[in-house]
Amino acid sequence: MECSQGRSGLHIWEDYFLPEIVEAETGRKLPYGEEGELVFTSLTKEAFPVIRYRTGDLTRLYSEPCVLRRTMARMERVKARIDDC
Repeated sequence: MECSQGRSGLHIWEDYFLPEIVEAETGRKLPYGEEGELVFTSLTKEAFPVIRYRTGDLTRLYSEPCVLRRTMARMERVKARIDDC
């Protein structure tokens, strides 16, 4: 979800998903702020868990609070798809 006033990226509900950015070619985890492939791990699904789902989307994650002081991780809008590059 994106803050209606802040418009500083899409918030990720970290109590439900673990977001990561990885290098597309190697799968190596990248630090916040670097561009790479978005990967999600579901933290709450019990019967059919999603473990490290590679989305194929190129984006960045940010850890600092948004302008409204929400502290959940934020992602930029998707820049491209891995298979489009």
